[in-house]
Amino acid sequence: MSILQMSISAGVLVIAIVLIRAVVLNRLPKKMFLILWGIALCRLLVPVSIPARFSIYSIIGEIFIKKYPDIAVPIITVDGSKVGITGAAGLAEQVNITAQTFYIGPTTAIWLWGMLSLFIIFAVIYFRNHRGIRFATEIRDNDFFNEWLTEHKLLRPITIMQSDRIISPLAVGIFKPRIILPKSMNTSDKQLLDYVLTHEYYHIKRHDALWKMLLLLALCVHWFNPMVWIMVILATRDLELTCDEAVICRFGAKTKKAYAYMIIGMAEQGDRIAPLYSGFSKNATEERITSIMKTRKTSIAAIIVALLLVVGVTMAFATSAKENANTEKPDSLMALYDENGDLVWHQSLDENGNIVYLDYEPEPKYGDLHIVGLEDFEHGFFNKTVSCVNRTSGEHKVENGEVAIYTNNGDTWDLKGGQTVSMTFDVTDKDWWGVFVGYGKDGEYILCNYNPDLAADQRHIISGRTTVELTVPEDGEYSFFMQNFSAGAVVVKNCTISVQ
Repeated sequence: MSILQMSISAGVLVIAIVLIRAVVLNRLPKKMFLILWGIALCRLLVPVSIPARFSIYSIIGEIFIKKYPDIAVPIITVDGSKVGITGAAGLAEQVNITAQTFYIGPTTAIWLWGMLSLFIIFAVIYFRNHRGIRFATEIRDNDFFNEWLTEHKLLRPITIMQSDRIISPLAVGIFKPRIILPKSMNTSDKQLLDYVLTHEYYHIKRHDALWKMLLLLALCVHWFNPMVWIMVILATRDLELTCDEAVICRFGAKTKKAYAYMIIGMAEQGDRIAPLYSGFSKNATEERITSIMKTRKTSIAAIIVALLLVVGVTMAFATSAKENANTEKPDSLMALYDENGDLVWHQSLDENGNIVYLDYEPEPKYGDLHIVGLEDFEHGFFNKTVSCVNRTSGEHKVENGEVAIYTNNGDTWDLKGGQTVSMTFDVTDKDWWGVFVGYGKDGEYILCNYNPDLAADQRHIISGRTTVELTVPEDGEYSFFMQNFSAGAVVVKNCTISVQ
């Protein structure tokens, strides 16, 4: 997936989360939103898409295809050098991609400039804030803190410190977590300390410092997407809300009022922006107080609803469209059908992007076969026009997968029904099998040199100087073609077309 595809799909997911959050924020466990934000983060940072039948994109695609069946909905697959584009009508084309080494387009340049600028801004904020905690000193020989640390052990030992350069408590560090208290804080108020330390403890236990770094990384990469900015703001709020919820659950509902007053007091002292540290900032204090007062014991029903919401949102918005009969790549890039409509032969791509051929039984009788699978046969990406001046072309090369359309000095041949046309190819001495010759009229193309009576490696073969005779069925304007599905490029010294 490209950066833009990741950003758009994640943006849709963020919109869904924001709407759900607005409705059930204080009715369901708030941890649910951290799970949803985590899924959105994965969508932004991991370039992998999981197809699902119930994806919103599958549903929209099916509705769109049913309503507009004639409009191709492209699905792009890349094998390094070619891109196959498949539409809803089941038609396929291939295009050659030529890499432009060391070339950066203006759009990419703007994106890189924005990403680098934002990264520098956050780096400056980080180092400026780091100066405030660099000289923090560990609090030792304090019975309350020592007892609290004994009761709140983690695999990563927590250190409680203090600094005279900060004005509100902070939780910092991923591998060596520290809770840093301002020296101005009243350490004689044991209840206040217990609330503060427990709140920061949950930040550390849940690795919220890492969460914030990932959120900012996603913001740097997808800075152009306004929904990502909204996600970072709301996800940061939810990190605080879930910690508040955990504290209330630990100390009991009776502590709501006292804890709310503590939040207000700390928020008045805190900074407005804390992009990298977990602390008591002024952002969304009203939302936090409302959430604290509405916090209640989580019921089984609420847990079930939350799980269903997570699964439903993930399936619907965090997955991609599942390829089905309406949108998936058809088996054949080109298929041949006999006059009865039976499939005779098709050419397709294997999982490695290599061209493979399959024949079907029973074999048809020798005769004209209808070509299906190339919607715009004359103007496709792999086609070239070869002009025959005085009935003869110049030397030209037809690459594997290419179609050479032969014109009458840039025009068509005006022919009567029953007329015979001879196409004589002068090619290199090598035997080229898998070379088709035919005629086209009014957008329909007919293959004329398929002979099932020959061995498989002798069918549709051109070698040295080969003449293929075609009989046109009715009056009209005709063009002629040679399509190369052999193992290499066919060098045609000249092609002479004569009408009898």
